[in-house]
Amino acid sequence: MYGHDYHFHIRIKCPPGAGGCESQPEPSTSEGCKPADLAYWFKDSILHPKPPKEPPKAKTADHASAIAAACRQVLAAPDARP
Repeated sequence: MYGHDYHFHIRIKCPPGAGGCESQPEPSTSEGCKPADLAYWFKDSILHPKPPKEPPKAKTADHASAIAAACRQVLAAPDARP
């Protein structure tokens, strides 16, 4: 999707026992999760885009220290897969 060349979105399930956590619903088929949607990211024009006419302005990076305590708990939770 346009604007997602330097980041992407992920879905995270709540760790067991996380009372303040609410899992997201499964994505719909129109959300870009089909095999053809994934294949888009491997096109040569996407992997090797032409440079912009004007360089983009620098953005500040988010740091782990800025993540809320509840988010850190989710990130630190053990893998729930068997």
